[in-house]
Amino acid sequence: MVATPKIGMNLDFAADDDVRWHRDAKFFEGALAALEESGLGRVLVFERMEIDFNDPVPFDRKALAKAAAAAKTQSIKLLGKAGENVAMAVGGIVADIKGSRILPSKAALEALIAWARAVARLPEGRARARNGTVYPIDLGYPARRPPVDHDFVRLGTLVDFFGPAWLGEESAEVAKVVLEAELPEGVSRIRDDELVVLRWARDLKTAEDLAHACMRQEDFWRAHVDMTIEGGWNAEGDRSVYPDALEPGAPFTLVDRAQRTGYRAVVVMPDGTLDGASWSDIAQLTAMTQLADGTPIERVRLIVPVRENAVEITPRARELGVDAVLYKDGDTLWNPVPPGNWRDGPKPAPKPRRSRR
Repeated sequence: MVATPKIGMNLDFAADDDVRWHRDAKFFEGALAALEESGLGRVLVFERMEIDFNDPVPFDRKALAKAAAAAKTQSIKLLGKAGENVAMAVGGIVADIKGSRILPSKAALEALIAWARAVARLPEGRARARNGTVYPIDLGYPARRPPVDHDFVRLGTLVDFFGPAWLGEESAEVAKVVLEAELPEGVSRIRDDELVVLRWARDLKTAEDLAHACMRQEDFWRAHVDMTIEGGWNAEGDRSVYPDALEPGAPFTLVDRAQRTGYRAVVVMPDGTLDGASWSDIAQLTAMTQLADGTPIERVRLIVPVRENAVEITPRARELGVDAVLYKDGDTLWNPVPPGNWRDGPKPAPKPRRSRR
């Protein structure tokens, strides 16, 4: 049974004009009071609070706030009985309020949202929410391929927070989606004077629940906002492959000794047959464990002239134990069918190679 990951939270705030507000004890007092009122304290019981470079102080939010203001601290931590913590870090004109290692539950998620909404409404220092997230910690959810990023959207989260400063000034495209786009089934939008919240999951009972929420959120943003494909991928979703060093090594065309990989260049004929090797030759290559000089071979890859050929023969090649069929574009080798969780359905993963007994 897979243990359910814990969750974390961050909120970003910005002052309207300068940094004076973050030295005001009232802001800290208000944020900590909102934490207590949100109900999060019933989910995570605190033993004490401490400031990074001061001695630990009792759970007294006013004393802590005044100490923080006097010391102009960069961080405040609330320590829980089991080592869980909620931290408020402040510096410059941005404050990150972070909660981490909180066990996922409907009550915890609702408490985090309540805290975020309450803090976003605080008048002290004219602080206003810009954006924030609740995210699973160390959850290896099957992120969609190809990977993408965006300046104002964070993928793989359970809750997205958007404040008026961020929505009104930074990204009109994303703001329109946040406020108006139709949401998938099971997703809710909460809106008040100071904060818009998109909640991607109702209940968080298992790691699978968390993964589905993350994928639901990722699919929504991919469908509504233009995102930049991360380096190492192209617009068609192909993954670049960079061998360490290629050199001749019969019976392969080239060998990457460091990565223990043999490459065989072939040409695909119109009828699907290969020129430069037969399919039985390929089967013999995938059965090899080492070269004549003792170099270990753990995977076999084919190189073909064009992308269409690579896509065409990949299913047959994988049946024979080939790791990938690549094509060359310029100086780069590309894999047009890399393994991964694709938005339009999972692409077939390579089959295990044959036993080498």
